[in-house]
Order: sequence, then C-alpha cells, then structure tokens
Amino acid sequence: MACPAVPLGARRCRQGVDSANRVAGALNHIEHRTIVKYALLNVKHAVLAAVLPTRRVRGMKTLGQRLKEARLEAKKTQEEVGVAAGVSKSAVGQWEADQDATTPTGPNLYYAAELLGVTEHWLVTGRPPKYRKFGKTLEQIDAHILSVPLVSWVQAGLVGEAFDPYSSGVGEEYYPVPYHRESLLALRVHGQSMNKEAPEGAIIIVDYEDKVLVSGCMYVFKTAGGEVGFKRYRANPDRFEPSSTEDHETIFPAPGWTVIGRVIQVIRRV
Repeated sequence: MACPAVPLGARRCRQGVDSANRVAGALNHIEHRTIVKYALLNVKHAVLAAVLPTRRVRGMKTLGQRLKEARLEAKKTQEEVGVAAGVSKSAVGQWEADQDATTPTGPNLYYAAELLGVTEHWLVTGRPPKYRKFGKTLEQIDAHILSVPLVSWVQAGLVGEAFDPYSSGVGEEYYPVPYHRESLLALRVHGQSMNKEAPEGAIIIVDYEDKVLVSGCMYVFKTAGGEVGFKRYRANPDRFEPSSTEDHETIFPAPGWTVIGRVIQVIRRV
C-alpha cells in the first residue's frame, strides 16, 4: 500500500524548518568569540523568521524588547550598555525601539550581551539559553576574570611606546573585571572635570586597543604637549566635553593629539 502524498506546502515548510535546524546545529560548533558567529546568528534569525509559519513566532518579543528586558534585569542604564558596546546612549535607545538601521551586530552585540549576562543567541533569536554560564568551579569562573593593573597617568601616556602595563611590578594595585582582555589598564581619577561620571578617587578601566572614536563615549587622550586627559567625545565638530557639576572647558583636539583608549567601566568608591 502506497504512503499518502504529503501536500507540497507542508513539504516546503518541513524543508524550511529542517534547514533552520541545520543552521542552528552548525552554530553550536562555532567558536564562541569569533565574528563569524555574530554574522551566522543574524543569518539564523533571518532563516527562522522566513521559513517558520507566522503562528509559531506570533507574540515573540523583538530583539529590542529582549535587550531592554535584560538591561532592566541587570539594573543597567542605557548609557552603561552604550559604554560597554562602544556606542552612544541614544543608539542603545534606538536598539530598544527596534529601529532597523541600528540593530546591534558583531562586537557591539557581544559586549552588550556580556555586560548584561545574557547570550547573543538569546538576544537575536529569543531562544534559550538566555543566561551566560561561567562554569561550576572556581577555576572556571576565575578564567573569565582579569586583574587589571592600576598605573599612573604618566605611564598611561606611554602605552604603545615603551611601556607594558602588564610587566611584573608595574601595577600599583589590581582590579578584577569580567572582560578578560589583556588590553586593559586602570587609572585613578583626579580632579572634578568628569565628576558626574567618575568622581575624584574613582577608578576607570580603559581599553587601550579601542581607539575608534564614537560620539558619546568616554576616552583617555594625550595632547601634543604630553598631558593625559579624560573626557567624553562628541562629533561635529570633534571635541572632548567635561561632565561636571563645576565649570570646565570643552577641549578641541589639535595636531599631535593621540587617543590612548576608550573607558569601558567606572568603579566608584562607596
């Protein structure tokens, strides 16, 4: 007895679901921290949205809604997410509003998810696992923590020349952070020009391999005269603005200036 024929529409739907499952299976074997994964996650999301029937995804939250949900759970502000992801506060607001032209991808997506303790997979697709797993042993947990050396502002100005902040005996103190990138250094804030963001005595964590200027983010820079400063960058025109309860001047970069790195975290004293 012959098997009953399967309707063409059902076969195509089944083939589409099988294709999406194959994409999902392939993603599980890709190295976690590669840019390839970010691209494939977006491909997977597009495939799933294209081949699954509408009734299967109706009511599912959007990427922006999931991002906002995770941010509120983590008790983070849009500005804090922006600092981690290398974008402005307004850009994060646009992400959460699901404006198509500003959907987070690549490193932006990774660092936002890292700060909020969720997976990029969940942010993009809405499918588990939602939360990051750091292992069950102290050794596994410690593998995700980096002790960042506290250096002087003068030493920070020499990074990339003849100064290695991770050389033995260089750090005055060490601050544990959950980024595990050996391109970080810590600086103690002096003065009041940024006291709304980082009051005097606070510690700022700087990624000295991240020198691409993004309007709204904070940077440490060195002037042509060798003075090292810390301000918030704004574009059009290029300038470094204070964020203070006191009066401080906006600084306009001149020839000979260099960007030391982007501030990715502020540690305030209690």
